[in-house]
Amino acid sequence: MKLPSSAVALVFALFVSSACSDSTSAGSSFSGQWEGSNDTYTSVTLDVQQLGDSLSGTAEVTFDFVGASGHFGPTTIVGHVYGDSLSVSWPAPLTSGYAVMQFAGHRSGLFLAGSINNSATILLTKH
Repeated sequence: MKLPSSAVALVFALFVSSACSDSTSAGSSFSGQWEGSNDTYTSVTLDVQQLGDSLSGTAEVTFDFVGASGHFGPTTIVGHVYGDSLSVSWPAPLTSGYAVMQFAGHRSGLFLAGSINNSATILLTKH
């Protein structure tokens, strides 16, 4: 059975609109508080506000590196949304050994799996 050209056009239009859907829609917003930890970062809290594909907010991190440990924050973060992924950065404390700290992660529902400065994976949960 051959579909009428109008039906084909409708299916194509729906496909294109879903493929190009705006990642900033209300259901997919990164806005909110994300918390988690791993062996190196014993407490990570990102308080994120999303406006379009831009992110701002604060980060608060407790860390335990070999030879250094401490707590910093809340400190201002800035970042960007890439579909279901994000990247945020902030100035690092002198004791961390880094100039800048960066969290990059991918969202799946209420979970955000990523890492800080490419360390071991951290699973953050939205609260």
